[in-house]
Amino acid sequence: MLSAALAGQGGPFYPGTDPGVWAAASAAKTATTVTLLQSGDVNVSVEAGAWAGLTAGVANGVGGLKTVAGINFEHWAVKAAAHGITQGIISDLRGDKFAAGFASGLISSATGSYAQANTLSYEQGIALTMVSGYLSAEATGGDGVQGALNAAIVFLYNHHLHESAQKGDWTENWFGKGNHKYDRLSPAVCAASQSGCTQQSVVNALNTNGVHPNQSNAFVPGEEYIADVNIPGPFGKDHIRTTAVYNSDGVQTGIRNETMMDHALHPGVVERTVILQNGSYHIQIQSGGYGYMGGPNVWLDDMVWGPVDQAVIDKF
Repeated sequence: MLSAALAGQGGPFYPGTDPGVWAAASAAKTATTVTLLQSGDVNVSVEAGAWAGLTAGVANGVGGLKTVAGINFEHWAVKAAAHGITQGIISDLRGDKFAAGFASGLISSATGSYAQANTLSYEQGIALTMVSGYLSAEATGGDGVQGALNAAIVFLYNHHLHESAQKGDWTENWFGKGNHKYDRLSPAVCAASQSGCTQQSVVNALNTNGVHPNQSNAFVPGEEYIADVNIPGPFGKDHIRTTAVYNSDGVQTGIRNETMMDHALHPGVVERTVILQNGSYHIQIQSGGYGYMGGPNVWLDDMVWGPVDQAVIDKF
């Protein structure tokens, strides 16, 4: 139920597939598989998949509405109401209370909009919406756990999917080999007006603590740097080679990681550069590749790189 569908630039997550259909299929497949592994009951698993697919498809459809009959569905309050009504109907059909589904859908959509407006991380956004979904469902006499799951689906298949589409995140294949790309901008590392905060000082912190996950040694420009980023799972070693990125004046502005043959996501590239935006320095990521697991690679960018960015931020 908590898998994600991300829309691509100029098209859906899988090119040529309607994003609502992809959202429904993705949620249904994941919910069915997870429930089957947990319960061993095929009938229960198929039912869980069907409800998850319906919930995700409807959430994605509502999230994509622009203006209908003169009503601006892009306004957060209108969108929240639409999510509340549709999730209330689904809740009623499932045998739960309409009020519980309505409250969960409305409040989770509103908190999702809040998370986006305040540039919360993916983890913060989904945690906030799940807690609000649980509490609102419980307060209206419904199933709190179901409310939390519905809230997660609204966030993933509405807010997170459409936000990723606007960023231009894209993948050709979920698990198999295929082209994929994502862009990411870190929270502010430090304000340019802050003492000791310069592009060079942020780059230095990047070299020391922000090259890749599980970094143990500092990167020194001009020296060979090969490291095992140690992707969780039964993949063995996952080595990368890092080089410096320079501007036209020969000043280092970031780093470039290239996967090596034993890396689970090979071939792939990640560039991390320090940029000045709105008076503060940020770390900009531009990543792409043609390796396996493009979907998880794109979807989990915040989860993977958030802690790495934070290690740089903590230096200031």
